[in-house]
Amino acid sequence: PLEVGATAGACGAFVMFGFTDSPNPGAVLLETLTSSHYMEQQAELDGYGLVFEYLRSAALNPTDSLDMISAIAAEM
Repeated sequence: PLEVGATAGACGAFVMFGFTDSPNPGAVLLETLTSSHYMEQQAELDGYGLVFEYLRSAALNPTDSLDMISAIAAEM
């Protein structure tokens, strides 16, 4: 994680919903301690979609993730 540097994910946590059997293009959910905010405008969905794809492409695959977690745990 430290080798990648700052990422687009630093904007905070979000949940993307997609509805394949619906004309609705989807939604993005942002939650805070006291509120929830849903975004449904296409421009907003596009922006979060780009962030999601960036994070997905920067992430390790499952095997490499487990190897990294094991290596860190062994150092503790």
